[in-house]
Amino acid sequence: MKNEEFKKSQMKKALISFVIEQSLIDAGDEIFEKTLKNLKKFDSDVNDCNQHPDYLIKSITEFPKKTREQILLSITKKLEEFDYQPEINEFIKIICCKQ
Repeated sequence: MKNEEFKKSQMKKALISFVIEQSLIDAGDEIFEKTLKNLKKFDSDVNDCNQHPDYLIKSITEFPKKTREQILLSITKKLEEFDYQPEINEFIKIICCKQ
C-alpha cells in the first residue's frame, strides 16, 4: 500500500512540474530561462516547486505583474481538473493567493 501511495505522490509531483514548465514555456523562452535561473538561487528547480510554491512565486517576481498573473493563471487552469486531489488543491490555493 505504501508503494502505491508513493507512486501517486510522484505522479502528482510530475504533473505539477510539467504544468509549471509548460506554462513558463507558453510565456516565452526568455521567461522560462530566467525563471529556471532564479530557481537555482534557492538551490532548486521546477521539480521542487510542488513542495515549495513560494520558490516559484519568488522566481517570477521580477517580471511585470501582468506576466506573473498570466503564468499563475495558466498553471491554475491546467491543474483545475485535478483539484479534487488534496495536494494539487493546496498547491492551487497557494499560488492563487499570490496573484
